[in-house]
Amino acid sequence: MKHYEQYKKRKIAEIDENLENDAALKYYKRCLETNTLPLPIFEKIFKKTLCLYDYILSEGQCQGIADACDLIDHKYMNRVLLSNCGISGDNFATILEGLIKVKDFKSVIYKHNELNSRSIEKLGPLFWRRVPHHLTELHIIDCKIHPVALEELFDLMLGPCFVQNFALVNAHHTEGSFSKLCQYVKTSPRLVELNVSW
Repeated sequence: MKHYEQYKKRKIAEIDENLENDAALKYYKRCLETNTLPLPIFEKIFKKTLCLYDYILSEGQCQGIADACDLIDHKYMNRVLLSNCGISGDNFATILEGLIKVKDFKSVIYKHNELNSRSIEKLGPLFWRRVPHHLTELHIIDCKIHPVALEELFDLMLGPCFVQNFALVNAHHTEGSFSKLCQYVKTSPRLVELNVSW
């Protein structure tokens, strides 16, 4: 264990020397600091979309993604698709804190994971961006989400929100959340596509 700690310190020092412009190194450094195996996440970016299917992400990896967003150019990545990654609501909030830093971030597709009040709160800054820097697409599909958090989501979306393509699939609505959804649909200035199937 002592040798590993020495190796880790040496690697972190090497990374710090080259950290200024490399998002992947920043991700790798956080994984080392949290004793997490770094997955080849940046090899999963296709057509500006980070596509992670069935990658189980730990807290350290989520922190690493958020850290890397400081250095990610929106011309390289401006969308995420996270499907069945075992992401908790708190870890999704951590990722969103990073995505907020990416200029012109456009799309979040989030499937078979979890949302909570904290992650919904972190969606707010993406909703509030003005055109043309706004979030255009939000899909929440088959996610674990508490009805109270669902109402909080619509409270945010009833503010200045410029999402054009919205999907909320297999969510368990209360009367209050469904009423707020209807209000959002009626008042949204930009909504073009809607999927609320269950």
